[in-house]
Amino acid sequence: MSKKGDARIARSLEKQLKAQEKSARLVDRVKAEIPPTRTVRLGVNPNSIYQMEMDWSEDGADRQDHWSWGPRDWAQDAWDGVIFPKLSSFETMKWFEIEAAVTDSGHRMHHSMEIETICDECQTRLLELEKVNGDIYRFRLGNRRRLWGFRVLNVFEILWYDPEHNVYPTDPD
Repeated sequence: MSKKGDARIARSLEKQLKAQEKSARLVDRVKAEIPPTRTVRLGVNPNSIYQMEMDWSEDGADRQDHWSWGPRDWAQDAWDGVIFPKLSSFETMKWFEIEAAVTDSGHRMHHSMEIETICDECQTRLLELEKVNGDIYRFRLGNRRRLWGFRVLNVFEILWYDPEHNVYPTDPD
């Protein structure tokens, strides 16, 4: 192989190693800042929430500034055409019905996720907001669209609208 080819491979490997080190440092930082005992966001009796109707709040939505991939704020047409209609339909359901929804392939559509599983940029933002105690919850609003937030008792507190599945990327780079 040529010297240029060797140099290109070396640069690529160095870049991959730096990305892995950064990811490991971020995970360590998140774990270090999570209180040792996590509090349950569901309330005193976690099973009681499932018999309650879903409610929601956008009071604590994180809509200021930008992600590396675009604005955090959602457009009014996204609210009117996607977010609000879905939330309105969820309001008529109990939490056990919401969590029972599955895709054609059998995957749960709406569920909580460990904070460590979302992208580094979002983990950092949660640290800035001091919202690292517990799991984050996501609603599937369409093929790629997600609505992220926290479930407190029966109330879903909206945090982010993710129209392109960037908070928890699943596509290979």
